[in-house]
Amino acid sequence: YYDLVADTPEEKKRVRDVVAAITDHLIGHDFQMIDWDGKPTRWAVYNPEALNNGPFWAERGLNSLSILSYLAVAEHVTGDAKYRKAADYLIKKHSYHTNALVSKLHEGQGTGNHSDDEMAFMGYYSLLKYEKDPQLRNLYALSLFRYWNDERPEMNPFFNFVYAASCTGVKLP
Repeated sequence: YYDLVADTPEEKKRVRDVVAAITDHLIGHDFQMIDWDGKPTRWAVYNPEALNNGPFWAERGLNSLSILSYLAVAEHVTGDAKYRKAADYLIKKHSYHTNALVSKLHEGQGTGNHSDDEMAFMGYYSLLKYEKDPQLRNLYALSLFRYWNDERPEMNPFFNFVYAASCTGVKLP
């Protein structure tokens, strides 16, 4: 929306303010969305303790991909380097880039949750669009390629579009 739709400086500022407020909330609450009752929401848990050290967290890859995408978008929209610093912390100290290599566990065609698939592909799109580190970008492209191969038989135009828009010209390792 920020890049393609927001026409005026006022509209871009409104988008920046919302993106910054949500992302700052996540960072300020140990990478979790805290609900009105003071507890983390069911799915917006991105903190390293829960993802990497919890007894079972099947969404490790997807949530790692998601938070890295949110941070990349926040850095792009606001221009504030604190979001890159937060991403670097998650990558260098907690291997979120490695978690994102397998952003979803698949048992074959038709076994996935399509809302998760859509969320992952939106995350890949933003992350690949705004990631500046070529090594990380190639790693994320490889992850998207693997995921897209699982989804390709479904011939979903959205998944095909995201893959083409994100990986055209990328040399996979």
